[in-house]
Amino acid sequence: MTMRRVILAAALFAFLPASFAWAEMPDAAKSLFEAKSVAERNTALSTLEAAAKDPASAYAAGA
Repeated sequence: MTMRRVILAAALFAFLPASFAWAEMPDAAKSLFEAKSVAERNTALSTLEAAAKDPASAYAAGA
């Protein structure tokens, strides 16, 4: 039983990082974090807010 747990844990740790590699940040969010000036940040933030499907998402993007 212990050997099964070890194998399962090893498989989990092997495949967990691969699943995070597929989840890539949207370009607008990348540009928000890579902005060098306030104007670039505001432009990226406006893009994120405009892309939001509902007002709560837009508010969360601006928070």
